Order: sequence, then structure tokens, then C-alpha cells
Amino acid sequence: MLASYTVTRRRKFALAIFPFIFASEGATFQKTPYFWLEPQFNEMVCEQVAAFLAHVAEENKMGKIPYSIANRETAFDEFGKYVPSGVGYGLTCASYILSIFHALSVPLLHFQTWPAGRVGDAQWAESILAALATADPPTSPEHIAVQRAELPNIVRFRPEEVGAAFMIFTNTALTFEQVEPSSLELLALLPPPPARALASKLVEAD
Repeated sequence: MLASYTVTRRRKFALAIFPFIFASEGATFQKTPYFWLEPQFNEMVCEQVAAFLAHVAEENKMGKIPYSIANRETAFDEFGKYVPSGVGYGLTCASYILSIFHALSVPLLHFQTWPAGRVGDAQWAESILAALATADPPTSPEHIAVQRAELPNIVRFRPEEVGAAFMIFTNTALTFEQVEPSSLELLALLPPPPARALASKLVEAD
């Protein structure tokens, strides 16, 4: 499912799952560090999601969506406005994508099947909290404290899992057991992130 595809404007929204952007329109890439994720949605759904993403960006252009490892299922209303869940809550890059589809009544994942406290997730979370604490301006201690309370049994939706779900979703929310094999295959194809990517760019640290 992962190959070189011709990039079209209406499908470009899919790349929001990963911190990569195709720089040109209508070009076919044979050798590239980028990967195209081919969705199972029909053209009408693709157009709807793309339009909603553009609308969400417009409605929230003031940048009031907090970055947080603690999140709720409902983050956007039907009009694309962010719905705050209180101090400490927000979105990561992966949970942002999940929330978009949830707002469109297209739940990609069956959240309750995701395991808590997996190996590496607590370390990832600590790195995020450290980056938030040293950001300029720094995140409030209250925002960080609520997130830290999620540890060590944090439930993390990893980017490769969201990407895999995007490729294999048909009509029903996917369980962890359904997504994991494809997510591991996808992860094996991706190049390792830059050594300082986590600390330097929170948007790429999810």
C-alpha cells in the first residue's frame, strides 16, 4: 500500500498524519523520504474530510489548541471549533487526526481496545513534558501536572497506528489488534527521525 503516488490537491490532507509535506503538486516521486498513504475512502468522503480540515484551520487560526498527551474523544464540534476539555488537556499530532474523523462521525479507532502503559510510551511522554516545560513561553505547571497524572499508564495513539488505520479503515472502528500489524509494517518503512526532532519541534514529537 505504500508506494509512489501522484499527488493531488484534494488528497493532500492525508499527509497531515505525518510531519511531512509534499512540496509540489501533480508530481510523481520515485525516490523520496515521503510516503503516500492511500485511503480506502471514496472520493466524496475524501473531499468532505479535506474541506473540514480547511474549515478547522480557519476556525482555530488563533492557535488556541493546546498540545497535550492527555485528550478526550471529542475535541471538535460539528462546526470545526475546538472544544476545550479543561486545563491539561489538548491534542497531539495523532490524536488531532483521530479527533477530526470523530467530529465527522467516522471513528477510525475503537479507543477502548488500546493498551495502556506500553514500553516506550512513558519515556515519550516525559520527553514531551520536558519540552513543554522549556518551551518559549513555557507551558503552565498546571497544564503539565494534569498530563503527568496520566503516567505511567498512558494510552498513546502512535502516528504509525493512525496512519495504518487510515489505510485499512472501511466502515467500522478498528481495534488495536487489527491495526498493530499494519502499523509495524509502516513503521519499518519510515526513516528514523532526526536526533533532536523531539526537543526542537513538538509538532513532530508525537
